[in-house]
Amino acid sequence: MLLVYRSPRPRPNVGGDLIRCREITMRSALHLPWLLALAGIVAGPVISGNTDPPKPEIVALEVSQEGGQLVISFRLENAYQHFAQERVESGLPTRFEYEIRLVRNRKMWFDQKLKKRLEVEARYNAATMDYRVNYRLQDKLVDTRVVRDPKELARAMTEIHELPVFQLDNPLAGERPVALRVRGDLGSKTILWLIPDSITTDWTSTEKIRLER
Repeated sequence: MLLVYRSPRPRPNVGGDLIRCREITMRSALHLPWLLALAGIVAGPVISGNTDPPKPEIVALEVSQEGGQLVISFRLENAYQHFAQERVESGLPTRFEYEIRLVRNRKMWFDQKLKKRLEVEARYNAATMDYRVNYRLQDKLVDTRVVRDPKELARAMTEIHELPVFQLDNPLAGERPVALRVRGDLGSKTILWLIPDSITTDWTSTEKIRLER
C-alpha cells in the first residue's frame, strides 16, 4: 500500500491582512486633500475650457498741473467684472485701492518718493436701491457719488477723472524731473483653498515731468 503524505495548507493571516489594508487606507486618506488639489489645478482649465481672466491693468494715465496741484486721471481695465461684480451684487461692501507714487530717480542713492493711497468703496443701499461710492485719499473722504445703473457703478469704481493728489510745492519740486506711477490693489484670493494671494496690477508710469511751483 502506497502512503502519500500531504503537508497542511497554511492558514490565511486574516488579521495581518486587515491591519495592512487599514494602514494603506489611512495613508491614502492623508494624501487625499493634496491629490484633490492637484487634480483641481490640472483639470480645472480643461473642464472650464478657459484660462485665467485677463490681467487687470492701469491705462490712460494722464497728469496735469493745475492751481498749485498735481491732477491725475486713469482707468482700471479687466477688473470689475472679474473681481468685484459678484460681490457688489450680493450686497457686500466692495473696495478697490490705488497706490499713487511721485518718484524722482537717483543713480547713486535711493529714489525719492511721495506716496498717496486712494480707496474707492461701493455699498448697496437696499432701502433706496442705489449704490453709494466713496472716494478716500489717505483715509480722508474727498468725494461721494450715488449711482443706480450697474454699468455706471463699474465706471465709478474703475475710472478716475481729474483727481488732485499732490501739492506742487513739495520736496520733489525743482529742476530735476519726476514721474508719476499708479498701481491697483484689488484685494486677495486663495490658492489651493489655503494660501492667500494679493491681486495687484503692474505699475503704470507717466513720462518724466518738471513740477512748476
